[in-house]
Amino acid sequence: MKIRSKMKSTSALLGVAGLTMAAMVFAADPGASSEQKGVESASVEAQVAGARAATSDNMEAKPKASTGACNPCGGCNPCAAACNPCAASACNPCGGCSPCAGNAEPGEPSGEELRAAYNGLKASMQASYGTSGENGASEYQEWQIFNTQPYRSATHGGRLVNNYANATAAAYGQFEEAGILPVGSILAKDSLKISAGGKATPGPLFLMEKMDAGFDPENGDWKYSLIMPNGTTWGVTGGKNSKGIKFCSDCHIAAEDFDYLFFMPGEYRKE
Repeated sequence: MKIRSKMKSTSALLGVAGLTMAAMVFAADPGASSEQKGVESASVEAQVAGARAATSDNMEAKPKASTGACNPCGGCNPCAAACNPCAASACNPCGGCSPCAGNAEPGEPSGEELRAAYNGLKASMQASYGTSGENGASEYQEWQIFNTQPYRSATHGGRLVNNYANATAAAYGQFEEAGILPVGSILAKDSLKISAGGKATPGPLFLMEKMDAGFDPENGDWKYSLIMPNGTTWGVTGGKNSKGIKFCSDCHIAAEDFDYLFFMPGEYRKE
């Protein structure tokens, strides 16, 4: 596979995929209150406009054509009327009541404040994720971390996230020059959100594991797993809720030329 030195802009596309991820995780959240479920659905136009507004210099890729009816990176926009997962819901999962929705705060905490908030939660987060039994969930914080502070990821619902990789995936630290990661590589992205009142709460853990050739050749043989904050596995490629977790591969296929990997904005990268 030829690795390109530059990626074309698809920031709107990735923002839409992030909204879809938000919908996916909210659907699995047993903790949504009746009050939350009463929130009115935001308009499709507002969702698409918000997706198009989400930009990142380092999270852009040329999409690959797909025949999937609702491929979030394909011709059928998941926030369009034909296959909108948000429109029919009493509580818009792309809005404020979604556990993966962005924080509508007037100001962003400083990097020092974000690091402190994460450090206060990280041990309990790993302990909870680890109960899932998913590969890497119980030890990922022992691996190398590649960001200098938690940063917002539009494709993970606007949550604050951190990027880890095991030793096999050490080349991930070369970012766009990483090439094809070897079998056994595991990437972990944990997440949290901070309320308007300053309270930090854990979000899901997102895992990517490079499997043996033939596991899923259409998607670079990557296995995706999503673990909820309480340690429940929401979905795994080829396993539990494989159909639901397919939204991950449908988004990452846009970065096929970079081994299906997206990278954090430059200002948050460790040198």
